[in-house]
Amino acid sequence: MNGQKIGQNNGWQGFTKKLQMFLERETENPLWDKILPGKVPSWRENFSDVQEYRNDVMHAHNIKRDEYLQMKRLFQNINDELDEAIESLADGALIPETYNEDLGNALTYLTDSNGVCITDEKGNPIIVNI
Repeated sequence: MNGQKIGQNNGWQGFTKKLQMFLERETENPLWDKILPGKVPSWRENFSDVQEYRNDVMHAHNIKRDEYLQMKRLFQNINDELDEAIESLADGALIPETYNEDLGNALTYLTDSNGVCITDEKGNPIIVNI
């Protein structure tokens, strides 16, 4: 290192700037895009704002009234879209009325003193401790 300290000649700063430029070029790929593709457009279109607002709140940054109202509108819109999307997923689900009872019976049947016994595709038992 020729007697130089780390960070001299913009070493770390240069790296940080390059990393930041790289990350800014990349697109966010949140899990919600896979689960609810196209169903929550406000979140997708404002993803970086949501991250920034989240950080402002979680790190107790000062927020002006106008910023707060803007955040509130955005989050309310996103929540409304999420509620609608989740309801549309639930509408397509066929859950029998006896689901809870059937599940409870199955778990009781599979449970022994060591945990839950589940078999793989070959019928070999897999023990899962609970």
